[in-house]
Amino acid sequence: MPAPGRQSVIHLTVVALLLFAANATAQTAFTGLTIEETIALLESGGETILYSTDLVKPWMRVRAEPDQADNAEQVLDEVLAPYDLRARPGPEGTIIIVRGSQSPSLQTGGILGIVKESRTGQRVSGAEVTLDGKPDFATTSNSGHFSFSDLPPGSYVVKINETEHAWVSTHMAEVEPGKTTVALIDVGSSAVVDLGSVVITASQYRFVRSSLSSHTYLPATELEKLPDIGDDPMRAVHRLPGTAASEYTAKSNIRGGEVDEALVRLDGLRLYNAFHLKDFQSIFSSIDPRLVSGMNVYTGGFPVEYGDRMSGVIDITSLQPADTRRFEISASFFNTSALGTGTFNNGKGEWLASLRRGNLDLIIDKANPNLGKPRYFDAYGRFKYDLTDTLSMSANVLVLQDDLEVADSDREEISDTEYNDEYFWLGLEHSPTPDVRSRWLISHTRLTSERTGISNQPGLSQGVLSDERSFTINTLQTDWSWQLSDRSMLSFGGELRNYDGRYDYMDQVDFDLIFAIAGASSDTTRTRNLSARPDGEQYSAYANLRIEPTSHLVADLGLRWDKQTLTANNEDDLSPRINLLYWLSDRSRLRASWGQYYQSQGIHELQINDGITTYFAPQRSIHTILGFEHSFDAGIDLRLEVYEKKIDKVRPRYENFLNPIVVLPELKPDRIEIDPESARARGVEVLLTKRDDGPIGWWFGYTWSSVEDRVNGMEIRRSWDQKNDISAGVTWDTEKWTMSLAATRHTGWPTTATMLATLTPFPVVATGPRNDLNVDDYRTIDARVERRFLMDNSSLSVFATVANVFGRNNKCCVDYDIEDEGAGLVYDTSVTTYLGVIPSLGFVWEF
Repeated sequence: MPAPGRQSVIHLTVVALLLFAANATAQTAFTGLTIEETIALLESGGETILYSTDLVKPWMRVRAEPDQADNAEQVLDEVLAPYDLRARPGPEGTIIIVRGSQSPSLQTGGILGIVKESRTGQRVSGAEVTLDGKPDFATTSNSGHFSFSDLPPGSYVVKINETEHAWVSTHMAEVEPGKTTVALIDVGSSAVVDLGSVVITASQYRFVRSSLSSHTYLPATELEKLPDIGDDPMRAVHRLPGTAASEYTAKSNIRGGEVDEALVRLDGLRLYNAFHLKDFQSIFSSIDPRLVSGMNVYTGGFPVEYGDRMSGVIDITSLQPADTRRFEISASFFNTSALGTGTFNNGKGEWLASLRRGNLDLIIDKANPNLGKPRYFDAYGRFKYDLTDTLSMSANVLVLQDDLEVADSDREEISDTEYNDEYFWLGLEHSPTPDVRSRWLISHTRLTSERTGISNQPGLSQGVLSDERSFTINTLQTDWSWQLSDRSMLSFGGELRNYDGRYDYMDQVDFDLIFAIAGASSDTTRTRNLSARPDGEQYSAYANLRIEPTSHLVADLGLRWDKQTLTANNEDDLSPRINLLYWLSDRSRLRASWGQYYQSQGIHELQINDGITTYFAPQRSIHTILGFEHSFDAGIDLRLEVYEKKIDKVRPRYENFLNPIVVLPELKPDRIEIDPESARARGVEVLLTKRDDGPIGWWFGYTWSSVEDRVNGMEIRRSWDQKNDISAGVTWDTEKWTMSLAATRHTGWPTTATMLATLTPFPVVATGPRNDLNVDDYRTIDARVERRFLMDNSSLSVFATVANVFGRNNKCCVDYDIEDEGAGLVYDTSVTTYLGVIPSLGFVWEF
């Protein structure tokens, strides 16, 4: 329970939020609003307004207050007049927005519609709308709109594909010459399940960035609304059930797995260690949050198209360009970025470019220059062009650069590092028939790094290291889908990867103490001088059959084959996977997943800094997941999942069991080898979310979990085990303001008791059972406030984020050393804490 002083602060914060809400909702003026916001405001009063996004653009704003209007249609007429648009009555009491002076073609017509959910009446966004016999498709906007123009007269079958609830519905529309046909379409429980759209897999979460921010409820898990450090998209994953993470890193331990067990992809291409400050906790991801359109995140049970990682998937899609050219400039304490996007040649071509520079070096230079100069930069570009109605090509480039000097606070440890990661890939998408789709991708990846360091910490260790690495990876991959019938679909594909690498590693270190614990060094002096020149290939193929044996059951039956040549035995691995979805009713679903997942060591993952010069055989995990989902009235969704993950082929790993937050972990005496015979993770996850069209949304999640290694017949908790985890948040979103609060509480990290055993012939520290204790529970509340200002043809958003609002001293790690206190040597330990309050200010200017 918070102290009385903190209770007062909380009460004042709630009152302030309510006053802001009352002030914002009291506004009725139209001047300065976008046309889309004006439409949404009129619809909140009961009107139904239909329009095409080809006519009403996001940048259009109300230039003057309507003063001759007596009703919604007249209001629209006045505010639309400067854009040569007008409002006219439509069928069933609707209002239609059409062109003003331009006369419609007398030979062709159009279809204009709104898609709504039949049970709740809510507009359906993100649904794909197609017309039978036509290659073009439309996607419903956040207000549920879609449109087609220049259609020859005749009868059309309109097909609605909605992936979130697996709706597919077909409707007839008659198009007459020179007229626009209005279609008000309800979808819901009576719709047919489309096998190509339904999400069967358990443990999948979607993050979607919307192009509209006014009068639209965005989920609490919306990337740009969460109060995360640096607005980092990968840090948003930390708030999902089943994930654990240190405050310092953007990486996640997903359902008990190591941080390198998640597959990260951008626009279909696998990224290797896609983070900045890689050897220093990977504080930020290498993906600019402004270029992210959406993320599919699997925390288990992912389908066979994803391979070679065994805990999770983070599949990122870049921003899709709008019809008009748009630019963004954004800056905060952590990053400065610029982004541009647009289309050309009547929408056949599109482009996207993003540049970002990290500001961490500027902040550290002002706050504490002794900590170093961590500079980083990333750039992304995409070009896509539709060669025909069924064939498109794309070219992508991603460049990451880090030039770092990092030190501890007293500069006893210093490391200089340079990273250069370059990704180039070409894509080809082809749909020879409406039932067959294919994608080809060819890529070239180049990864290089140089790291030098020196440690001079009396009482711990003194040493130096030099670490140089370079890798080249060439990949060819393809993915196909074939709709065999209304009740079956076949997906298949494969990948060929060729790679070579170079390692040159040297270190020399003297330890001032050693630990009497399994896996620790027993020598006080070590010298390594190692080199490796690995090369090889990796092959994979997969096939998945999706069938609908009954109207309530859909099943994925998949098999994946992987082979790599870096190990001595060149293992072949087969991974069968089964995913089931059963509809109990239109509101309730059961999900079940079982499968095998293999993970080989990538060419860049040789553990040479721990003295290992060969690659280990692939690890294997077996996932078993049961899930239940229910949609309540008032827009509340429940997800309950129970999982078990068994790992029976475990690669040895190395970690600093007392303090992993150090600059040069290889040169510390608490670094140990952990070589389990097997491992097991299990847990129960509950997630409640409130998602509707209102201004307030919230989520609440609880996870009970356990992850243990079996070492020499004993069960030992992993260092990121957290028995209980609670995550909750609330967002308040209006036309001009967005506020969010997020709270986290979880069991404190495992730690190990230590005590001095002897000082002769050198200090030896004895330990209790590894990870048998816990530091104090972790608790934090984070906040974010954003204010949007609308201007002619542009908008400005100003935001403030505060991590750990109340400055709680959350326990992190254990510092240790041997000190000479005059009377003799003494072994000293202290528990360190995380950073405390972390504020940030920033803006986004869109024009």
